[in-house]
Amino acid sequence: MRKFLRKIKRRIFGAPPKKKKTTKPAKPKQERKLSKKNEMRVQKIMKKTGWDHETAYLNMRKAVRTYGIKSPDYVSYAFYRLTEEQQAEKAAKILEKRRKIEEDKEAAILYAMEEMGWTREEAIEKIEATRKRLGISYRRYRAFRMARLEPDGQKREYERRLNRKKEKKQEKADQIKDIMDRTGWTENEVMENFGKARSLIHCGWGEYWQHHIDQMTPEQMSTLFLQTTHGKISRRYPHSPGLRKTLESKEMTNLMFSEFITRPWCINTEITLEEFKEMFKNSTGVICKPVFGLQARDVEAFPFSKMSMDEAYNSILQFPRSIVEELVVQHPDMASLNPTSVNCLRIVSIASGKDPVTADGKMADISGVSLKIGGGGSIVDNLHAGGGVVCGVDVETGIVITDGVDWEGNVYKTHPATGVVLRGFQVPYFEEAKAFVYEMIDKLGIEGMIGWDMAIGTDGPVLIEPNSRPDPALLSMAFSPEGKGLKDRMMKYLY
Repeated sequence: MRKFLRKIKRRIFGAPPKKKKTTKPAKPKQERKLSKKNEMRVQKIMKKTGWDHETAYLNMRKAVRTYGIKSPDYVSYAFYRLTEEQQAEKAAKILEKRRKIEEDKEAAILYAMEEMGWTREEAIEKIEATRKRLGISYRRYRAFRMARLEPDGQKREYERRLNRKKEKKQEKADQIKDIMDRTGWTENEVMENFGKARSLIHCGWGEYWQHHIDQMTPEQMSTLFLQTTHGKISRRYPHSPGLRKTLESKEMTNLMFSEFITRPWCINTEITLEEFKEMFKNSTGVICKPVFGLQARDVEAFPFSKMSMDEAYNSILQFPRSIVEELVVQHPDMASLNPTSVNCLRIVSIASGKDPVTADGKMADISGVSLKIGGGGSIVDNLHAGGGVVCGVDVETGIVITDGVDWEGNVYKTHPATGVVLRGFQVPYFEEAKAFVYEMIDKLGIEGMIGWDMAIGTDGPVLIEPNSRPDPALLSMAFSPEGKGLKDRMMKYLY
């Protein structure tokens, strides 16, 4: 009925006028609602540039949408001061940096999964816990090998790395000053000379310092065996699958080489006092080495002539997870060099399972040998930790053919502690030591470049440990004082 009446009214009076739509007045653009953080960023841009609110906001928004950066990046990198071309260049660097961080993150996760057998979720959880506790990046987590360590060990390793970085900075300053005193150069002249050497032979600062390259002619520099050539050989002859990971753990190494390590050994946390006494009842003492350790850090010997077996056992329990081995009784000739340390040969071998390593078809070859002798009172022969010296050894005869050189490049004709003349020393059981290396390579299918630390016992060679990353300085630095190196000898493996 109502619809009918409305139709009659329209016919008589016509349709009523349409109501005008009322619209709310637009808010001023400067009152645009932003998040609290974005508002703070816009205010900062306004203060720095003198722009109004709308201009500051639109410029920030345009850069974010155009270049794929984030609002914080626009402010922290001061994009508002850059031209469009400069903004594009800066944004590309930011995105590349972000991509690298993501790559580092993924690499750290995969490393932790492979190293510890964790699931992806477990790896992320463990890494994040360490990052929260120490404030380290994913890259450092992986580089510092944190997955293996307990929280206390992680903290100690991180602090050690930070302290070492500070020490290296101070060491470099001291080394520069030493060169300045020796040569009369200014600091700029020292660094200029280093730059020339670097461009000529691609040496690092450590190599420049160790080899006293500042005293060499270009011809002498070109003979040095440095990390660049070492890296080429390592890439040419890669390690056997999984070998590097195995050799990073002294426990896994001893298990792999159990056939060749005949002295008794155990893990400090997995042996009782009774078992310890039974295992080492015929030994003169034990040496304790961290399962994961480099450059003989935290290595300690416990001779039974100075303490009881009970005391030695209680001492090794204080160490983190470590290898405990019988002390090696070395050959009297080797002991005469320095009786407090087990003085070892560093025998470097190169082996391949498919391509010959030399032009005459050898599948394995010993590329160099050096003799490491500990410093006075040191229990290790390591140049970094023991204050020792290294000498070059003739690969064919086993006779020392250089003077001794310490880690800083100082030269010694006689051992600084014992006074024994070094040049001309004959290494006992040298042929047996080389044959031992070839036997291990053949039986275990070892490939790549390996540095074998070999002691000489009373009855023949004794394997201390193999190293998957032998430092080329240990082979070559003893020859540097004579202005010559081993590059020509090593280049034959890149024929």
